Amino acid sequence: MDGNFTYCALVIIVNVKILVSSYEYTWQAVTLIFLSIASFFIVYYLLANLGTYQVGGEFYHMFTNVTSYLTLIFFSFTYILIDTGMERANAEIIKYMMQMKDIEKIQAAEDN
Repeated sequence: MDGNFTYCALVIIVNVKILVSSYEYTWQAVTLIFLSIASFFIVYYLLANLGTYQVGGEFYHMFTNVTSYLTLIFFSFTYILIDTGMERANAEIIKYMMQMKDIEKIQAAEDN
C-alpha cells in the first residue's frame, strides 16, 4: 500500500504543480488536470477490483483511512507553499541583482 499511496501522491502533486506553475487557470486547464487525476483513480479502482492484480482490495483500504487524506493534503499544500516561496525568493534575488547593476553603472558614470 505504501507504494500505491506514494504513486497517488505523486500524481496529485505533479498535476497541481503543473497547474500552479503554468499560471493558466482557465476552465480547460483545470478540466484537463482534473481528468488526469481522475483517470489515475479510475484505473486504480478497476485494477483493485479485478482481483487478479496485486493491488486487489487496496483501493478501499487506502481511501477509507483518514491518514491518507491528511497526508495528501499536507504534502500538496506544503509543496505548493515551498514552490511559491522559492519563486518569490528568486524574484527578489533578481531584483537585488538588477539594483546592484544599476548602482555599478551610476558609480562608473561618476568615475568617468
